[in-house]
Amino acid sequence: MKIHLSRWVCTDVESNLSRLREEALGAATGGAEIVVFPELFLTGYTRPLDPQVAREVFGEISAAAADTLFIFGSISEARHNRVTVWSGGYQLAFYDKVHLFYPNGEDELWEVGQSYVAFEWRDLRIGLMNCNDIRFPEQARALKLEARCDLIVVPAWWPWRRDHIWSTLLQARAAENELWVAGCCIAGSVEEFRAKSSNPPELKKRIA
Repeated sequence: MKIHLSRWVCTDVESNLSRLREEALGAATGGAEIVVFPELFLTGYTRPLDPQVAREVFGEISAAAADTLFIFGSISEARHNRVTVWSGGYQLAFYDKVHLFYPNGEDELWEVGQSYVAFEWRDLRIGLMNCNDIRFPEQARALKLEARCDLIVVPAWWPWRRDHIWSTLLQARAAENELWVAGCCIAGSVEEFRAKSSNPPELKKRIA
């Protein structure tokens, strides 16, 4: 199976939406069966975007490449940091981030999600996590033992200076649960990182 993990640089919303179409459809045409984008890749933490506008674009893209599964990172919707999954023009699943990262003030922006999420696609059971969730082994364990997942996908906005932690956690969740873990982190942004006491870092993606 070929999975495309976007190396996304977040700029202004209009440019992001334009580049999204090009990259997503290009990846599908290139043979990717699953296409993944990072957490908050269209807006960063603070840029405004009507979720309905994003959803219309997600629908158009997934309808145009109906055989491909798209995990469009996450969007800010209904007071949640929401991972959204699409295929054939329709949303298949969504997941609201459970473990918010409080040092970045995420609790000021979103409410805590109330449940873990897994879904079936073709012959796979796929679980969803979001960035800081990867720190919590009990979530991955539940997705393995209770949801019987074969693959966990983790969009993220993780700082480059802590890349060694990101990489280690992805590998740990994969090894301890004997499943695939695909992590897709933002590669860069013109927006300052929302840490309460840090300079804006460079970010990247990693797969385990």
